[in-house]
Amino acid sequence: MANHLRRIDDIINQYDIKVLSVDVFDTVLLRTTRPELQRFKDFCRLQLKYLQLGDQVSLELFYRARLKAGREAYKKANLSGGAYEARYQDIYSDVADKFSSFILGDKQRFVEKCLSLELAREAAGLKLNSSLWHFLKKKKREGIRLIYCSDMYLDGQSVKLLLESISKQTLEEELIVSSDYQQTKRKGALFETLISFTHTVPGRILHIGDNFHSDYRKPQMCGINSYYFPRSPLWRIVSQARKRLYRSYLQMNGSLSL
Repeated sequence: MANHLRRIDDIINQYDIKVLSVDVFDTVLLRTTRPELQRFKDFCRLQLKYLQLGDQVSLELFYRARLKAGREAYKKANLSGGAYEARYQDIYSDVADKFSSFILGDKQRFVEKCLSLELAREAAGLKLNSSLWHFLKKKKREGIRLIYCSDMYLDGQSVKLLLESISKQTLEEELIVSSDYQQTKRKGALFETLISFTHTVPGRILHIGDNFHSDYRKPQMCGINSYYFPRSPLWRIVSQARKRLYRSYLQMNGSLSL
């Protein structure tokens, strides 16, 4: 960790960096190795319990509906060429439509309640990258503008709530989140937005993140300095192994074939 922070400091000094753009998930907020698709099932289980749908809708049916809605949203995003990003609102609106006869109240209230429950469960599985967090705060005190930049189906307000919940601090920094701007880091457009949003020449911006493509290669293609900040080798090995195993399980039971 100390080596990473020294290298980032060297880049800041070498290029007279004025803006630090930082990825959120698995950079500032660290997840466990539990696979994303398995976390989705955790969310569904909690939602069924508190929305009292468990007697009418099975967990497996509800979970498959979420997986299908998510796949369709990201398929649309991939086919859009960067003109659309998946949003929680869209994913759970599709789920609500499927189970409309069982839902009490209007669809928007259902989506908002599902989101609230999901954020609570998501927060329980996150921890703060304290060393990086304190380093970023120090750089902000030194006069560098700090922005959190994330590709995420959650909206900026939800990402902010997670950052505040885990850090136990009020977030004063700005957020640029793909679902709000309908542009992504992985396609590069969100970095163009970052440049215009900050009114800063690309060479004076440094982006930091854990994804080699979205957080390292893409900002460089936009003229932005970047620093690859991956999770530990052991974490990546375990995470990938668990991801493969869980996907195999879903394929065997048919959850990924719908």
